[in-house]
Amino acid sequence: MKQLYEGNTTSQEWDKQIITDLSFIRAKLRYPLRRKLLAPLIAWTVFFLLICAVIFSSLLNGSGSPGMPFFIFLPLIGPVLLVIRYLHSLKFVTVHTPFTLADNIKILDRFLTSQRMLIFRHPDAPEIFQILSKDVGTGSEEREIMIFIADEQRILVNSQFTNAGWRLPQGKSHVDEMCGRLMQFMKVGSSASRDLQLFE
Repeated sequence: MKQLYEGNTTSQEWDKQIITDLSFIRAKLRYPLRRKLLAPLIAWTVFFLLICAVIFSSLLNGSGSPGMPFFIFLPLIGPVLLVIRYLHSLKFVTVHTPFTLADNIKILDRFLTSQRMLIFRHPDAPEIFQILSKDVGTGSEEREIMIFIADEQRILVNSQFTNAGWRLPQGKSHVDEMCGRLMQFMKVGSSASRDLQLFE
């Protein structure tokens, strides 16, 4: 992952909604779907159904060629992949641990510090951590934001891109890479000491 943005931690703005959503995230392992999130999905679904109606209507009337559905559906591949990527970005990846919530908070703090990453802690929820990358694209202000939530016997990880909206981000998610590093970090700590002395 790229070197983290070295900004002022006091100016970091948190989404207050994550506190409200914390119980839901822990239970469902994803962000909740709200109207503003569902609106684009509904719009794409209506558009997709209209295209299907036009295709089937033309085929039934005999006015369309056999290859017509292929050429009409081809432009829809991008939007469909975009919707799938968007829904996938709402999910949290689970890293299982044998530790309590309090110990997982310590582990996250030590892990992110050992990775030389700028850490933002939520002022109202000490179990929530955030890291922010530098710009991921040339001439772009798009950045990757990773959220870590410490919980009982697990750590939840999610990745989002700023300014991505309903288009493919310029960078790729580092969730899998970061989860791999975290598991390796815990493996080394567990083999060295069972009482978490490595993380103290």
